[in-house]
Amino acid sequence: MPKTIQKLMFSLLLLTILNTNVQATLSLLSLLSNIAKERKETIAYTQTRTFSFSQQPLISYGNFYFIPPHYLEQRVLRPRKQRLLIKDDMLYIISPKKAIHAVKLANYPKLLLLTMTLRALLMNQHNFLQHYYKTTIHGNKKHWRLRLSPRNKKLIRNITVYGKLAKINTIFIDYLSNDTLTLNLHYNKSK
Repeated sequence: MPKTIQKLMFSLLLLTILNTNVQATLSLLSLLSNIAKERKETIAYTQTRTFSFSQQPLISYGNFYFIPPHYLEQRVLRPRKQRLLIKDDMLYIISPKKAIHAVKLANYPKLLLLTMTLRALLMNQHNFLQHYYKTTIHGNKKHWRLRLSPRNKKLIRNITVYGKLAKINTIFIDYLSNDTLTLNLHYNKSK
């Protein structure tokens, strides 16, 4: 009889562990699905970068434009006007004088990973996120936090995404170099 009870308890424990993992996956699926439904063409942002070598942060302002699946544009308005355009597997840096510098993302694996991560967040690509990151979610549908811990830490210590409902409000990137990037998104309140 004790062996039967032990087997039953082990089975219940295993079922509980598996059920917890399925619930976490479903939560990630649900969260990303809601984010992907929130289609905004233009989102204003404030970006703050801190550097380990400086006490002064670099703050920039501008707008993001996203057209699924592969068009993401960042228009920096201040401190210096500039456009960064990611289309398919290319990054285009466009100066105010319309000079264009093209870069293949494949030649810059770290930049490629960050670009693909942002696309995955916006387009409900949970398989990509789970392949490259250990994901943990805290909170509820109204206020949530998604933590992405890279499985292969070469550049980033963690990415933390904060949101409300189906909107991403803040993306915080903690680099291994002790630099940080905080991206605050500002949505038009009329919608």
